[in-house]
Amino acid sequence: MATILAPSTTAQADLPRLDGCAWPTKFATDANNIAFPDSAASYWASVVRIPAGGHVEISGRYPHARYFSVTTYSATTQSVDGLYDTAIGPDAGAVNPYLPGADRTSAHRDFTVRLVDGAAPRTGRPANTLYTTSADGTRTSPPGLAIVVWRV
Repeated sequence: MATILAPSTTAQADLPRLDGCAWPTKFATDANNIAFPDSAASYWASVVRIPAGGHVEISGRYPHARYFSVTTYSATTQSVDGLYDTAIGPDAGAVNPYLPGADRTSAHRDFTVRLVDGAAPRTGRPANTLYTTSADGTRTSPPGLAIVVWRV
C-alpha cells in the first residue's frame, strides 16, 4: 500500500487532515466494483489537495501482485495521467520487482511518486511524477486537487 505525504510543514498546513487511511475508498468485487473493468483487481481512490506551487508525495512499497498502477483522473472519470509498475523507479537502495531479472522476493521494495498540479510535459518528463492535467490539456483534475486511483 502507499502513504500520501506532504513535502513540507507549509504544504501540510494546506492539506486536509487524514485521520486513518489515505485511501478511503475501495472498489473491488468484494466491495462495490463500480465502473472498473477488471473484476480481478482492487482499486483504492483518494482526493488529494496539492499546495499551490508545490507537490505531494506518495510513498509506498511495490505490492506482491501481477500488476499495479497509480493514475490521476478528471472529475468526470477520464484518465488524466498514469504510471504502471515497471515505469515507477525504486527509491535508493530498493528494487523494482516488476523489472526483468529483479529479485521479486526483495524486502527493499520502496518507491516514491510525486503529484504535481499542472500539465504533463510532452518531452523531458521527470521520473516517478504524475500530473493533474494531460500533456495535450484535454483532461484535467479539479484545480488544486488530484483524484488518484491505486490499482492492484
